[in-house]
Amino acid sequence: FMAFNCENGHLIRKQIGCTKEYCSECGKKWGLIHQRRYFRGSGKVGYIASIKGAIGYLVLEIPEEFEKTITKKGLSTLQNYITKWMKSEKYSHGVSVWHWCGNDGKTFTPHLNILFPEKFLEVEIINKIRNAWSKEVKKIMLKKIFSVWKTRMKKEGKKNLCTVNYSYAEGRKVYHKWKYNCRPTWRIFSEEIKDKVFNFRNIRWWGDFVNKA
Repeated sequence: FMAFNCENGHLIRKQIGCTKEYCSECGKKWGLIHQRRYFRGSGKVGYIASIKGAIGYLVLEIPEEFEKTITKKGLSTLQNYITKWMKSEKYSHGVSVWHWCGNDGKTFTPHLNILFPEKFLEVEIINKIRNAWSKEVKKIMLKKIFSVWKTRMKKEGKKNLCTVNYSYAEGRKVYHKWKYNCRPTWRIFSEEIKDKVFNFRNIRWWGDFVNKA
């Protein structure tokens, strides 16, 4: 903590930390990073949900063959693309957040989470999102990596499409979704992950929140 006096003589204590996801203290469950993200964004998430009375939740994955070779630029390109695409589909507000790792906190398995104003989505709309996302992923994927992925999909009898999952939440569950989405996922340090995500602006909002959140 850092202590100081304000201009009116009040003693103020402010918690400080390294703000690194892999820090055992700052990056722990409901630690400094998690709480800071949650409280800074909860008002905006509440406003997003108020537009249609619920919040839609998309999880966009990339092929496992692409996880090791995707670059910081590639991650940013995909995040910017899907933001523009959602806006073009008349979703005026939302937020996208990368989860870098799975449950073990160290294996790099990036997947993009998106919260936006929506309830039930028809299968046709979900497929439309999947096609748009897959098209952009293929565009930035190395040809050699795409060939390996295409071969695996063929063996498994599947199309060359990325995995996309959708659900929605209402009421207090809206904030549960946000709490889950804004949590740190990279909990064990590695140079490989650092090279990809160092100084990366992970949480990206779109829409006008002035005087609304």
